[in-house]
Order: sequence, then C-alpha cells, then structure tokens
Amino acid sequence: MMDLKPNYLVPIAFVGIAVATSVFIYQRRKHNAKSGATSSSHSQPSSVSSLFSFFASALNPRGHNYSSSSNAAFSSSSSLMERSTSIPNQKYRKQDPETKYDDDGTRYQCCSIPYRITADNKVEIFMITSRNKGDYIFPGGGWEKNESAADAALREAYEEAGVRGVIVQEIVSDQKYVSDKGNRSRLWGFLLKVHKIETEWPEPERRRKWMSIDEAEIALPQKRRAKFGDMWTNGINYFIEQNLYRPQASSTSHNSKSSKNGYHRDRSHRTQINVRTSSEDKKCTDSLQETKSAS
Repeated sequence: MMDLKPNYLVPIAFVGIAVATSVFIYQRRKHNAKSGATSSSHSQPSSVSSLFSFFASALNPRGHNYSSSSNAAFSSSSSLMERSTSIPNQKYRKQDPETKYDDDGTRYQCCSIPYRITADNKVEIFMITSRNKGDYIFPGGGWEKNESAADAALREAYEEAGVRGVIVQEIVSDQKYVSDKGNRSRLWGFLLKVHKIETEWPEPERRRKWMSIDEAEIALPQKRRAKFGDMWTNGINYFIEQNLYRPQASSTSHNSKSSKNGYHRDRSHRTQINVRTSSEDKKCTDSLQETKSAS
C-alpha cells in the first residue's frame, strides 16, 4: 500500500471532514424533523468535532501533530456555522444607502405626472414604459436623503423620462401601498409641467409617448393603479378644475368629495373616463400600437 506523504494528510482530512459533516448534519436534521425535537446549537459542533478526532487519528498513523492547527480552523468554521444557522429566515429588501427608508424597510418614493398644454388648450400626458415589462407608467423612484420630495420627483423625471420642467402641484402626500412583490412604500406625487424634452437621458431603454388624458387612461394598466391610481385620479381632477379637461358629455355628472389636500378621492371620475363607445376605445388603442411600432 502506498504511503502518503505527511503534507498530503491535512487536505485529505479536511475533505473527509467536510463530507462527514454534511452527512451528519443532514441526518441530524432529518431525525429532529421526525421527532419534533429542536437540536441544541452547541451540541451540534461538538458532535461534529468528535468526527474530526476520529478522522484525524485514522489519517495520521505516524502521530504527526496536525490536530492543533486543524482543530483551531475547524473551531472557527463551526462557530461561523453556528451563527449562520441561528439567523431567522427573514425577507430582506435591498436598500440604497442614499434613499430614505423607515426602520421596517418601507421605502420613500416620489413620482410625477409630466404634462403639457397644447396650442388648442388641450392637456397631453407624457408616459414612459417600465424597464422590465414595458407597461406605460409615470416616472418616479426613491427619495434621496439630501433632497426635497419635489426635487426627487424632478430628478426622477429627468433620469427615467428625459424631461425637465417645474412642479405645479403636489397631488398625493404620503400614500402607503404594497407592491406585488410585498415591498412596502410611501409615495409622494406631483404634477410636472414639461418645458424641455432631452434627446439623451440616463435611461434611454424606456419608450416615451405624449398621450391625451383618455389615451393615458387606457394605457395605465390596472395592476399599476395600486401605486399610481390616486395620483392619476387627483391629476385628472386638477385639470378639470383648471378647465383644461372636460369629461365626455355622455358620462354621468362629476360627483366629488374633497380630501384633506383639496382633491377628489372617490372613483367616480374613473368610471366617467371608462364610459366610451367601442369605436373610441379602438381608436385610442390603435394610436398606441402605431407609436410602439414606430419606436
């Protein structure tokens, strides 16, 4: 039988220990799961240490003193294993150190509805697509610690949509919502009157489009309204109050309940916008499809 050189014994021992430890821990957890017992965090490393002693003696027939350094290394790894298995299985949210968060991980966000008034006194809304799914949405993102809410909305409008302008009105204040991924956020929303559209901006992968209010109502997906719904409704009511938008005559009268910030929180206006003939819906949808094809 070939006699192994002493300097090979330590690596071989560690390989054996790693395999034996994995099998031992698996069997131990399997046994505890069946019996309903909870294993002690201190007994597990000591039991595995016994395995190490067995392997060390078996692989060190000449009595070389590898055990002291190996035991020290194993003790350190056992300590790390003990700490890692004691951490509860929690859901962590990736946090930008520059962005505002509550202690429970709730993220602060600022968004805007960019718009312009055309020569014939009509409102047009500037919408962008989401980065992953291509849904039409409004620009917005994390509120950084060194800026006001309005400044954050302006910055996000430039980064995501490439537009610059002025904040006209705050239309949502500290709205709380939970995303479909379970992430909690607090939202501030603004109307942003566009003065300039940049041809180069930080996120050019997003498509951009000017839309009428009715087209934007169709383009904004239902699944996005948990975040943008109140902001969109309040924005529309602002345009109505400024005589910049008039709901269709065929819809019911506009019943409003003023909220604490002076804007309407009910859903009656959304019903008005959705009451259209099928030909009108097809016309708006065809317009969006033509723009996507062109881009």
